[in-house]
Amino acid sequence: MLGKVEEELQTIGRSIHAAFPARQRNPLRALDARAMELAAHDQELRAALFRLVDVTPACTSLDDLARHLTAFLDEVDEQPPPIAAAMRMSQTRAGRTALGAAAAAGVRHMAHRFIVGESPRA
Repeated sequence: MLGKVEEELQTIGRSIHAAFPARQRNPLRALDARAMELAAHDQELRAALFRLVDVTPACTSLDDLARHLTAFLDEVDEQPPPIAAAMRMSQTRAGRTALGAAAAAGVRHMAHRFIVGESPRA
């Protein structure tokens, strides 16, 4: 009996593993890892990013999202170079649009990483 259970477990494990994307160099994965590393060591930055996630559904445009992001990041006392670069980008409309697009993609990526389903039943 134990052999059959082990065999079924192995089969399920292999199918789950096969469903994951291939391990390849992915710039978004590197960027995500760096952002998570920065946020893990800085409570103010982490709070700013979670506030952005909370407000994202209410934002009406990429510019609006970028303005919220920079307002939250402006409250971070020690801004590492990537944050300082984002703040500089926000000074032009084109920069805010690009920053808003990057923020929207980041929020979607975080949602896929941390949220399992659309509802408790999913």
